[in-house]
Amino acid sequence: MLILIREFASPDEEMKKILLKVVKQCCATDGVEAPYIRDEILSHFFKAFWTQRIEGITGILYAFQEQTQEDAVMLDGFGTVCKGLGRRKKPYLPQIYGTIIGRLNNKSAKVRQQAADLIARVAPVMYICEEEKLMGHLGVVLYECLGEEYPEVLGSILGALC
Repeated sequence: MLILIREFASPDEEMKKILLKVVKQCCATDGVEAPYIRDEILSHFFKAFWTQRIEGITGILYAFQEQTQEDAVMLDGFGTVCKGLGRRKKPYLPQIYGTIIGRLNNKSAKVRQQAADLIARVAPVMYICEEEKLMGHLGVVLYECLGEEYPEVLGSILGALC
């Protein structure tokens, strides 16, 4: 793994493609535990492969908005990416905020519930990025949503407020 991590810094695009495939295979291998990946590889991976382009965040937001299943896979994935990026996520928080607000005002109860669940996953990163203003706005919006008629959505709103 040390060689793999060292090669993350390679400027060669073909090498980076190979490295991504190798990382994918390593993560899928039996015996490689999630804590090891998080602790030893994840930070090096993001330092080498994260570029300050908005395409990645836009892609994740698009996938979140266009999802048709009602499971938490997309929410968990989005939350994991947010936590992995930490402070580097700060420039994209206003865009995420706008998406969340739009989805909280949606007619569909499931969409509103997912938006509230997303707040619960993004709020710790907003705190790390010192975005108290955005968090305050989200708190006000969530407070206004406490009159929600669907219990599942109300539960997610209360979870986001916690």
